[in-house]
Amino acid sequence: DGECWPAIPTIASELKLSQSTVRRALHDLRKAGLLETEQRYRTKGGKSSLLYKIRSGYRSKKFTPSAEGVLYLLGGRWYLS
Repeated sequence: DGECWPAIPTIASELKLSQSTVRRALHDLRKAGLLETEQRYRTKGGKSSLLYKIRSGYRSKKFTPSAEGVLYLLGGRWYLS
């Protein structure tokens, strides 16, 4: 499906990066046109984690953001190499 909705603290924890580094990488991915985000809301109207959508054609590609390393988002899992 190319969609997932992890919270930024979850991504940061799994990749052993700071939350600001993750935010910067996500910004770079959106700017490059590789990732779309959509705000999700709880049933009572409060904000939930963002929905991340990998743009068609990029589901198995890597991207080198301004942060150190290469960030992958494959099958709903984040990877850093």
